[in-house]
Amino acid sequence: MILTPIIIIITALFTSAALLAVLYNSLVYKKNQVENAFATIDVLLQQRWDLIPNLVAVAQNYMQFEQKTLTDIAKLRNRAISERVGANARVELENQISTVACRPCKYCLKTSKVMSMAYK
Repeated sequence: MILTPIIIIITALFTSAALLAVLYNSLVYKKNQVENAFATIDVLLQQRWDLIPNLVAVAQNYMQFEQKTLTDIAKLRNRAISERVGANARVELENQISTVACRPCKYCLKTSKVMSMAYK
């Protein structure tokens, strides 16, 4: 009869020790999951930061392209509205203005295709 309380106490101690071991292991597992999640976020942020110079370069190139396009349109428009231009020459200048004005659309389509291929 004396052994029954001792067996109950020993069983309770082993059960609580096993429960503490499982709890500790689950906490360590959760801690490792959190560290892994933050490491993944750090990697993604680093990839974004590495792309910033590319974005700046694309913006600068497009700015130069846009400046050239606007300069060309202004020159052609000034020539078209001058009184020294004949009717046929004016039609030709208007066609050139239309062609120059459509260049940004073609550039954007080409750039978007290149960018979409780069991210696939």
